[in-house]
Amino acid sequence: MSESVSSARAVGHDTPNAVHRRLPVAKRERARYATMAVFFIAGMLYASWGVHVPTVRDKFHLSPGSLSIALLAVAAGSIIAMLTNGPWIARVGTRRACLAGGIGMSVCGALILAAPAYWLLLMVLAIFGFSMATLDVAMNAEASAVEEALDRPIMSSLHGMFSIGGMAGAA
Repeated sequence: MSESVSSARAVGHDTPNAVHRRLPVAKRERARYATMAVFFIAGMLYASWGVHVPTVRDKFHLSPGSLSIALLAVAAGSIIAMLTNGPWIARVGTRRACLAGGIGMSVCGALILAAPAYWLLLMVLAIFGFSMATLDVAMNAEASAVEEALDRPIMSSLHGMFSIGGMAGAA
């Protein structure tokens, strides 16, 4: 049993899977569509950062090494989130964690281009990476619960929505 599931049971909460299995079929389908929307939005937010990398490079006159450090800040924030967010997501639930990650990515996405200094850019990018990983872990946990409740595979269609969102965000 995973740590997050055992943590949820230890504090008396249902696991996401137990909650979804009790829902009527129509509500399970609505949960599927809501999860598809989250994957789409996550893809859009992620791609919107990717298309602005050249703009950030030019704004801050970054050398290839300095740009690499900026990209590393995103990865560092993501790794920290993946190492620490499991118990928190189990405590607050996947939906709230998705909301927090999505808001964090949205705010940081706007602040990336507004950062007045390189060191502030690095901080914003680290928080962006943290938010991105929070959203990623939470939406995939929710997707797993919805997939189990529906008793059919849907994960590939959800990740397809992420890709479609990525195309929309890059446009």
